[in-house]
This record gives sequence, C-alpha cells and structure tokens, in this order.
Amino acid sequence: MYEQKSHFFKLKISKDWLNTDETTVYPDAVEAEVYRDDEQIADVSLTKQGDSWTTAEVTEDAQGNPLKRVDPDTKHKYIYSVKEKPIDGFTSEVEQ
Repeated sequence: MYEQKSHFFKLKISKDWLNTDETTVYPDAVEAEVYRDDEQIADVSLTKQGDSWTTAEVTEDAQGNPLKRVDPDTKHKYIYSVKEKPIDGFTSEVEQ
C-alpha cells in the first residue's frame, strides 16, 4: 500500500535569548515575519509566559491557505524562512 506524505506542514517558531543575564530587560513580545521564498506570508508574535517564551505554530498564510511544501502546478519546492523584527538593544540571528 502506498502512503502519500502530506503536502501541507506546520512551521514551529521559538525564541531563545543568548548572552544575557538576570539584569537583562526583555520586551513584552517579539515580532517576526514568515516568508515563502521571497514573499512575506504571515506575521508572528512570541510573548513571554513566566520564565519561557511561547512557541508559535504557523499552519497557514495570511489569507488562510495551508502552508504547502510544493507548488501543485509547477512542482516548485518552497523555501520558508523567518525574519525577526528589530528589537532595540539586541541583535538577531535566525537558525533554520
């Protein structure tokens, strides 16, 4: 029996703070943008809850369409990326 993999997927986005200490003052939220190839398709907000930060799960674009691995017409494999919006006093690095 052939089992087809899903053409849709979930993108998980989390926030880790590096090189900080107990005196570091964090913002209330971190904003990020999700891109499919070079097109921005969604906005994400990560917030602090206690001692940790929320993990965002993106399953659809801003128009409500599910995230696809491949364009069904052209068979182009999409590349998804995340860009954190600047935060005063911090530098950003994104790991894929």
